[in-house]
Amino acid sequence: MTPALYTSPAGLWHAGRYRTARGEIEVPALWGRPTDVVAHLMDWVHQHVRKALPDERWMRTRFLKRSVPDILAEGTTYCLRPCAERTLVAATLLSLHGFRHRIVTHERRLAGLGPPSGHLAIEFDTEHGPYWFDFGTWESKFFAGTYTFRQEIGRTTAVERVRSPFGQDTLHTAFCDLMPLLPSQVTAADLEQGKEWFIRKELPHARPRHLSDRVVFSKEASRYTPRWQRLGLPEPDGPASDGTGWTS
Repeated sequence: MTPALYTSPAGLWHAGRYRTARGEIEVPALWGRPTDVVAHLMDWVHQHVRKALPDERWMRTRFLKRSVPDILAEGTTYCLRPCAERTLVAATLLSLHGFRHRIVTHERRLAGLGPPSGHLAIEFDTEHGPYWFDFGTWESKFFAGTYTFRQEIGRTTAVERVRSPFGQDTLHTAFCDLMPLLPSQVTAADLEQGKEWFIRKELPHARPRHLSDRVVFSKEASRYTPRWQRLGLPEPDGPASDGTGWTS
């Protein structure tokens, strides 16, 4: 469990820099309550790994093939699939600061949205119970409890949790080469297949409106929650299986 009040290691807290064998990278100073630490980190990641509209060449040569220092040096990620690289950066920074957390891998197939894919989230424990956060296309979520998702928007094949493998030892390893460290059936080859689908079917529809960021703290505020639920209206086709459409 993360202590009620968290303080970064002194060197990181004061300098805001982390020295590696290949140079220094900028890191956020993190302290205070665990939930404050994560809220600040999410804002920091939004600012330092911004959503961008890339071209096909960048997608093939850079996306998911960069290490944390590379991602931070370029300062951008693919706007429609920011989850993987932003989660890698956030989890690595938490590990460098000694902040305990878990990686959640969610393997799924979304109807009409290409080949099987995965989503990542981060869970952590506090004296008041667990919390989780992620980096999505339309919003980043920061919720109390353990990881939940909209069960009706796709077919889930697996949800697994593992103590975060990202940290100092993986700092200079590209995301695609870190897949064996996760409890996932998605391979580097699957990532490449998925990227080709993104390039052909998804990238042409990316627009400046996809570059915005926001954090939501409840299911009611989430864009992924149906409009009738956000407005407190009856469900058009009867009640959802769990009353909300979300499941853990």
